[in-house]
Amino acid sequence: VDARGNEIANNYIHDVTGTDSRGISIAWVPGNNADRYTLIENNEITRTGFKGLTVFGRGLVIRGNYVHDTGDDPTKVDGFNILYENNRVGHAWAGHTDGFEMYGPTDGVIIRNNYFWDTTQNIYISAFDGYIKNVTITGNTVWCDQYCAAGNNAPGIALDNDQGNGLNNVRVEGNIFYG
Repeated sequence: VDARGNEIANNYIHDVTGTDSRGISIAWVPGNNADRYTLIENNEITRTGFKGLTVFGRGLVIRGNYVHDTGDDPTKVDGFNILYENNRVGHAWAGHTDGFEMYGPTDGVIIRNNYFWDTTQNIYISAFDGYIKNVTITGNTVWCDQYCAAGNNAPGIALDNDQGNGLNNVRVEGNIFYG
């Protein structure tokens, strides 16, 4: 199925229960044209049993969403040519949560002008499931408030190539960290 030009916008997604439940989930199968050029914009996602927003696709724009108080990682993004900007992501620290998580394969992602706060790792990029290359992380504000006040430590940005799949050309520039 060719699923181009979709929009998921202006929704309030909440109280999604179950151990594997997600607020928004998009999966793309390499080799077909599905889930290309999708816009995910201005949604509030909260109180999910698992992740808030999970995407693997091509040509995605994820903009202006508010993802918080999720049961696991608020956002997991992988794929190709993805813009992730002006999102507010945080206050999710039941267990181990990453505010923004990327495991690969991934090529060509811009993460800019977002707010990340109060997760166990605010931005976590690991070549665990495949290579990661050509990623720009710029203009984000990252802080630890209630999570750190409870005696915890939260890395602002963590880059990990422990599986040896390749973590190349990742640029981290002009971000603000505090807390």
